[in-house]
Amino acid sequence: MWLPGEHLPFRLLVDLAEGQVTLTPEEQDHLAACERCAYDLAWLERLIALMHDAAYEEPPTSVIERVKSLFRERRPVPTTGARMIHALLRFDSAHRASAVGLRADATPARQILLSADGYDVDLRIAPADGLWAVAGQLLPTTDLTPTMPGSAELLGAQGRAEAELNELSEFFLPPVRAGRYTLTVGFGDLRIVFPDLNLGV
Repeated sequence: MWLPGEHLPFRLLVDLAEGQVTLTPEEQDHLAACERCAYDLAWLERLIALMHDAAYEEPPTSVIERVKSLFRERRPVPTTGARMIHALLRFDSAHRASAVGLRADATPARQILLSADGYDVDLRIAPADGLWAVAGQLLPTTDLTPTMPGSAELLGAQGRAEAELNELSEFFLPPVRAGRYTLTVGFGDLRIVFPDLNLGV
């Protein structure tokens, strides 16, 4: 079931591309305004058109299995025309030496500061019932304050989490399992990427 404020479910976009459903007015409004959902629909329409091509031949089994695995994975947000910036690690409290005489916390909260071409990303990481919660804020270091909606995403072999940036450019990602993730924070055509965020490992 689709809720306003969320992206349209991928299954719904598949059915729409195949002409099996009609969107509600609210869903149509979302599709008209959402770059990501419109991109996914256009991609599906091209894929289905290729599948119906008269010149289609049965692909090798290895190719079929690879395509199935891609559908189980999260396809990245389209980067055509996007400005990709790799963030640099400036501070990580996990690497700070413990003060003499203080007992170490077994599951400490952690703060990380990333920098990327006019922006800092302040991250706060904490254990949450066996998982790891990541929150943060995109901070301009100049007058480049974001003026449009943005989002943050964690993507790794252990899972995926995504959240929108609020009016203060803060984000609060759903807890994820321990593992290595790529963090992407962006708005408009800007994508700030930190490819090696280790949570609980």
